[in-house]
Amino acid sequence: MPAGKVYAVVSPDLVREVQRHPKSLSFPWVEAIFGTRLAGLSDKGRKLLLSNVQGENGEHGMFVDGLKSLIKILKPGPALDELNATMLKSVSNTLNGVHEKEHDVEMDLWAWVKHLMILATTDATYGPQNPYQNPVLEEAIW
Repeated sequence: MPAGKVYAVVSPDLVREVQRHPKSLSFPWVEAIFGTRLAGLSDKGRKLLLSNVQGENGEHGMFVDGLKSLIKILKPGPALDELNATMLKSVSNTLNGVHEKEHDVEMDLWAWVKHLMILATTDATYGPQNPYQNPVLEEAIW
């Protein structure tokens, strides 16, 4: 990693030692750095998410809390079932609308499928106030 150190732990004895000191070698810190850069956050947003990632000031910060919430929702069970059902309903409604058209329409199939999947996913995640219904933000997420 630029401006940082990377350690490869290949010995089982060393792996146990690393696991005994989770705050010294922290994967959530690497995830947080990568995730905030990938998301293109502002400096202010990045600082907010990176604050207290390693729990140095008590409870972990917002990034770790967000990961825990994401893991809870995306593991098999009722929450994931509801998310998938919402996405499928959105896709179904769109496909039913296409079937009801009385005339042929020429379109870019890839762009249409991309739009359909982004809206189905983000509508299920954000609900009625989905910010990605804005075409500019929709293109940015892709």
